[in-house]
Amino acid sequence: MIDEFGKISTCKIILTKAKLRREIEHFLEEFSIDELVERFILIEKVEPGIKQSEAGDIVLESELEYEFKNVKN
Repeated sequence: MIDEFGKISTCKIILTKAKLRREIEHFLEEFSIDELVERFILIEKVEPGIKQSEAGDIVLESELEYEFKNVKN
């Protein structure tokens, strides 16, 4: 993984057996390890946003539109 400074950083994904089993069920009978790794990288990126949303830590669309309009000016 490349960080915002263009340097290669390590990516540490913590798995549980249950999560691994659940995700493997989405794959065909044969799949590459690259596909599995890509799936877990996606999950690592998406899960924090889901948790924020569930906790109510969101930005309303109207607030977002207001911010975009003010940035353009």
